[in-house]
Amino acid sequence: MIRIRPQRYGLRIYNNDPEKSSEMKAVLFVMSALLLVQSAWAAPDPVNGQKLFAASQCLNCHGTEVFSRPDRKVKSLAELESQVRRCDANLPTNWYDDEILDVVAYLNKTYYKFAAPAANTGAVPAAGNTPAAQ
Repeated sequence: MIRIRPQRYGLRIYNNDPEKSSEMKAVLFVMSALLLVQSAWAAPDPVNGQKLFAASQCLNCHGTEVFSRPDRKVKSLAELESQVRRCDANLPTNWYDDEILDVVAYLNKTYYKFAAPAANTGAVPAAGNTPAAQ
């Protein structure tokens, strides 16, 4: 029998049946994996990126002109992500990867306008339609 008791810092799960114990571990593992996969597939959020950018100290080092000047250093979406990661490492922002991607999405949408990477649909090209065959 599985009993769940609320405690001050979460729930405590009691299990007196050894056969159910492995089942419960498997269910917890699958649920954890699903949560991780869901967060990995979440699309970047430019609205959250704008909030993070506004709260950061980015504009203490430079103004927004660095994003739109003709001789800007960042020339691709990958370079933009690398630059945001460098800035994050030099500021006390301590953003998580998804937050960095949110800021990249905001800066790209607002200033850079780089084409978004093509989504991987998993489709296999038909014979004769591969780049090598063209």
